Amino acid sequence: MRKLIWLIWITSLSSCIRDTDLDLNFQEKTVVYGIISPGVDPEIFVYTSIPFNAPEDQQVNFVRDARVYIETDGQRYELTGYAHYTDNFFNGLYNPDFGYDSVLVYSYTAKVDLLPEKTYTLRVETPLGEVTATTTIPQRVNLDDVLLEREEKVSSNGQPYFEDRLQLQFHDPKSIRNYYKYSVQYNQMVIIPKEEIDTTTGLPIVVLDTNLLKYRYLHRTYIDDNDWDGLSQTFSFLISDKVNLFNNPDYVFYVRTALRNYHPDVIAYKNAVDEEGNEDSFTDPFTEPMPIKSNIQGGLGIFSSYCESEPVFISYDP
Repeated sequence: MRKLIWLIWITSLSSCIRDTDLDLNFQEKTVVYGIISPGVDPEIFVYTSIPFNAPEDQQVNFVRDARVYIETDGQRYELTGYAHYTDNFFNGLYNPDFGYDSVLVYSYTAKVDLLPEKTYTLRVETPLGEVTATTTIPQRVNLDDVLLEREEKVSSNGQPYFEDRLQLQFHDPKSIRNYYKYSVQYNQMVIIPKEEIDTTTGLPIVVLDTNLLKYRYLHRTYIDDNDWDGLSQTFSFLISDKVNLFNNPDYVFYVRTALRNYHPDVIAYKNAVDEEGNEDSFTDPFTEPMPIKSNIQGGLGIFSSYCESEPVFISYDP
């Protein structure tokens, strides 16, 4: 069922109804997926759409001979294609929030110094013709304060346990529609036994265990500032069940937190994909056709952007 859902997304055909009256007059189109951000080299996926009634095991057909450009202020950067493996790509949807089975993909990238509040145009030339799209990267919204605190609780059976919460505070820009998402990166640091003391500081030697580097989104819902436009805002969320904070004096956690400000095009696109991918819709015979949001001129897909705050680093000793 899930495979069928994503196949529908790829073709961007607009019905959730499995009905013999569907218009299956398929015309192949170029599909583009790219979400750019300052500090990250742009990565653009280019492939062709497949029909609604394609076999469930049909693979995504990546375009390997495209000419891909990003343009801004009269400058043009050509992106180079390369094949690589990723576990974030599933039947036409690249999603860094989730991990699937590792698959071979083909994408285009280049070294481009992307900047907040600047407009970029994507131009893709394929045998099917040229497609274009434009995005303006949102402004950077920095975190004012980050607090990680532990609260002792008592379970229903009388056993004590701890909850670890992360609080993020920032000031929302006024009169601009913003959508946020926050991320947490953490390292586990191992404290060497107490007899091994740093002769300079007099403290136990701390070694960063890089094999345990983790990166994940702890909030997968985009947060709309509609109710608090221009105001200071504090988010508080539980991380005990997401990050394994061992209550052990031999471990310290080094936490990196950042706030992402997303372009509204990303939200419109994601919401449409989520609604199209709702398996409940397949049980409703009266579901109306619903086109997937796309800002690609001459094709399908999404080219948009986000801007990440300056990261805040804190160390946490349970």
